[in-house]
Amino acid sequence: MYKWAAQEDVGYLDKNPLASFKMPKAPQKDEDIVVIPRDEVGLVLAALEAKQTYKNVNWSWYTEFMLQTAMRTGEVRALRWDDIKENKILVHQNWTLTHGLKDSTKTNKKR
Repeated sequence: MYKWAAQEDVGYLDKNPLASFKMPKAPQKDEDIVVIPRDEVGLVLAALEAKQTYKNVNWSWYTEFMLQTAMRTGEVRALRWDDIKENKILVHQNWTLTHGLKDSTKTNKKR
């Protein structure tokens, strides 16, 4: 309404008092999101294992890694061998791979 009232041809206001106002972002909630219920994980992995591979990728391993680490697919794709230490998977991940470009994660937080 202020934008309309401040238009030259309307002329009710000299300028829009809210022109530089930006709504604050709502704080992000740290809540657990269940993507696949625990009792269905085995079914999903079994179905992927039965499919074997597609484009030489074992999707059951890929999916199990994602489930065990709670990483998104773009974050897994952005991993490098240097991110995995010794005989442990110790990953401090704050990158994601989207459309072939490496960028910060969706939440800009290490995971």
